Amino acid sequence: MKERAGQIGLVLGSVFIIMGLAYGNSATWMLGFILLGLGVFKMKKKS
Repeated sequence: MKERAGQIGLVLGSVFIIMGLAYGNSATWMLGFILLGLGVFKMKKKS
């Protein structure tokens, strides 16, 4: 699970951003950006 944490963060971040923008909920897309940032950080740290 730890080796796929970056990919999971990217997918969940993208989903939360899309859902937040679609429903106009700023808290949801902010959570998406946080998860996306963590996913990118994990991917960069791994390589």
